[in-house]
Amino acid sequence: MLALVLAALAVAAPGSAQHPHARFVAAIEQAKAHLLLCRELYAVGQASEAVLHAAHPVQEIGGWSYARVSRALDAGPAAS
Repeated sequence: MLALVLAALAVAAPGSAQHPHARFVAAIEQAKAHLLLCRELYAVGQASEAVLHAAHPVQEIGGWSYARVSRALDAGPAAS
């Protein structure tokens, strides 16, 4: 959980220099937190709430990946 907070702060800090992959790392940490919460909710019998948190990583990481692939495809083949 601490890693999630630190990653979120690194991405949200205004004017700070970011590693090019900081947003992706933050999204991975968020996905891990969602899956952990999903597992905990399911264990205490709150399956419907668990399902909502299980879907978030797909949306967060999938959206990030889709945007990157779309931009690459729109750019066309790289010059050789």
